[in-house]
Amino acid sequence: MEVIQNEVAQLVSERKRLHKELECCVSYIEKVYPSDGNFLLIKVDDATKRYNQLVMAGVVVRNRTTEALCENCLRISVGICEENQILLRALKSIQ
Repeated sequence: MEVIQNEVAQLVSERKRLHKELECCVSYIEKVYPSDGNFLLIKVDDATKRYNQLVMAGVVVRNRTTEALCENCLRISVGICEENQILLRALKSIQ
C-alpha cells in the first residue's frame, strides 16, 4: 500500500510542477485546465500544428481539437520527472 501511496504522491507532485511550468514558460499555451487525473488538458494557439511539431520531436500527445468543447486542445499525460522534462524541452523548443 505504501508503494501505491508514493506513486500517487509523485504523480500529484509532477502534475503540479508540469502545470506551473506550462502556464508560465510556453508562450503559445493559452490555458492549462485544472486536473485531478494523470493528464493535463492545454489550450494552444493551433493544436494540429503543435501536435505535428511534437510528433516530429518524438513526443506523443493527444490532439483533442475535434472533441466537443476542446477546440485547439492537447491532452498531455503526466509521466515521471525525466519524461516530463523531455516534454517541457520539446514544448519550449518549438516555435
